[in-house]
Amino acid sequence: TSHTLERIMLPQSGPKIYVLLSGAVVRDDAGEIRSVVCAAQDITDRKKAERALTDQKFALDQSAIVAIMDNYRLITYVNDQFCNLTGYLHDELVDQDNHQIVNSDYHSGDFVYDVFDTVESGKVWRGELANVAKDGEVYWTTTTIVPFTNSDGQVYQYLTIQFDITDRKQMEETQTQMAFQAGMAEMSISVLHNIGNTVNSISNRSQTLREEVANYTMVADALEE
Repeated sequence: TSHTLERIMLPQSGPKIYVLLSGAVVRDDAGEIRSVVCAAQDITDRKKAERALTDQKFALDQSAIVAIMDNYRLITYVNDQFCNLTGYLHDELVDQDNHQIVNSDYHSGDFVYDVFDTVESGKVWRGELANVAKDGEVYWTTTTIVPFTNSDGQVYQYLTIQFDITDRKQMEETQTQMAFQAGMAEMSISVLHNIGNTVNSISNRSQTLREEVANYTMVADALEE
């Protein structure tokens, strides 16, 4: 029987040390304890690395929308930010196809194929995506999809990191509409101006014709006299 236990050692000088203590009891054929084997392993570096990963995960979860998928693109993990944005509960998302459950049908088939082709080949994809929440509302995110590969180069999971840019996209759309409306207004003014010039030209020409007719009439009257 063996046992392991983690302990913190405080040396007289220097920082604290994390130690993994292992012990095993050696028995004889009769089951009597013959000896106890103990070992101590310094795991300080490992504990520091674990703490750094925990801190990084905490910071990422606080600031970003995070999802992890397996190689079949089925969701294995989502953070609270993902649930808050989409309106789904954790249990409604886990084991679901990430693309299908939030697909807005906004992007073309070629666009979607390019995304999948990139990450399935082990490359990172970055871009903007339009997805749909549980209530049917479309939301936009700037997205980074990171594929993780094993020693054989095969993708075994995907990490998706997103940031909500819906407000920015709506503002851009509003600015585009305003620019379009301004352009249409300017075009309308130009058209009306051209029509006015044409009308004035016709009016001036009509006046000239009337004057010419009047002159011809006066000449004709004079000849008759």
